Amino acid sequence: MGTLIFENIEALKTLNPKTPLRLVHDHGVYLFAVQDDNKRAVCYAKGCDPDKNRNWYDRAHRLVGGDDFAESIGCVGDHVRAEVVSIRIKLTDKQLIISSNLSA
Repeated sequence: MGTLIFENIEALKTLNPKTPLRLVHDHGVYLFAVQDDNKRAVCYAKGCDPDKNRNWYDRAHRLVGGDDFAESIGCVGDHVRAEVVSIRIKLTDKQLIISSNLSA
């Protein structure tokens, strides 16, 4: 297991803070949220975007394992605010540790 870094989170900042947020691993590794009005945001982990990273599959497998999953990690507002510039999620065999990096 490893640490996922989400640097491009601007799309999440446009959503209602109460929108449920999920960490997903299927065709890539990403944060995913859908509001009641179907407005959605997808933010890929660094190196895990199939459209941008040639070796995304191997990297994703190394960081989160081989099984697909969708894990609820609270609401957008729990992790994303105006001053947040990136999100880190450290995965161990037993837990997810989520931290937000703030702008200087």
